[in-house]
Amino acid sequence: MGSHDPPVADAGSPIRQATKRNARAVPLLAIAAVGLVCVALLTSTLVPLFDPDEGYYPATAAESLDAGAWWDLRFNAAPRWD
Repeated sequence: MGSHDPPVADAGSPIRQATKRNARAVPLLAIAAVGLVCVALLTSTLVPLFDPDEGYYPATAAESLDAGAWWDLRFNAAPRWD
């Protein structure tokens, strides 16, 4: 049996053309990825990681139940009507 060499692609073959297209796309993809990371880092402070009001709701309900006046909503003994 003889050796089986893979076919060599000439300069105009679709394989070479696709390789050239992909080689041009890689730097554009890298620039887009870096831009996306920069935008994410610059805008990360605009949205809080945790909602600060999240703990107030159950604490208000617990304090109202402890006081026995479920109609009078209070948090740390201060009225909470807003």
